[in-house]
Amino acid sequence: MNIAIITEGVSEYRSIPLLYPQLNRRSGNRIVATMRVNVSPLAPDKVIAHKCAPLLVAAKAKSAERVVVLLDREQRDECAGDIASSLEFAISARSPGPIICVVLKDRTYENWLLADVDALAAQPGRFRLTQGLVKAVQPDRADSCTGIQLLGKAAIKVPYSKVEDSVRICRKMDLGRASQHSRSLRRFLRIIDDAAYLEQSRLPVS
Repeated sequence: MNIAIITEGVSEYRSIPLLYPQLNRRSGNRIVATMRVNVSPLAPDKVIAHKCAPLLVAAKAKSAERVVVLLDREQRDECAGDIASSLEFAISARSPGPIICVVLKDRTYENWLLADVDALAAQPGRFRLTQGLVKAVQPDRADSCTGIQLLGKAAIKVPYSKVEDSVRICRKMDLGRASQHSRSLRRFLRIIDDAAYLEQSRLPVS
């Protein structure tokens, strides 16, 4: 299956494609496009749907059969599944065509970046990995930690850069390791058809 990914974040737009070889291998699918939608993840459903509409046309032109819309959950208290279902309905209603799946990063992309602490440990000249950071993330706690603050504390010499450092981390990230510590990342992997999470994403698979 051909899959396109739409994200609102510049960091995701720049760095997630580095994970595509792993995603393609783990799922047997092919990610054919990455597109950025200029909208706040906190915007009303109809606004997000309106902004996504032209990108869905572009995805269809690239033969995408499924479009995954990645948004930050931020501090919304509603059930992530309810938010995603409502957005899927709104986006599909505006732009019939490829199957629409919405995935919420819990709470932000930085939580996913922290899920594989070994990716930080592999860059000792850039990140200082402390026991406190590891305990904040493991086991299976990445979604509930203060992602951007922890990465800011871990950064060495210069402040954490959302774009440049996300690229550095994704170059080292192993999705198998990261999935152990982020349920929302596992949800994304299941939507991509990752073989390890086809049946469920609630629990990590060793």
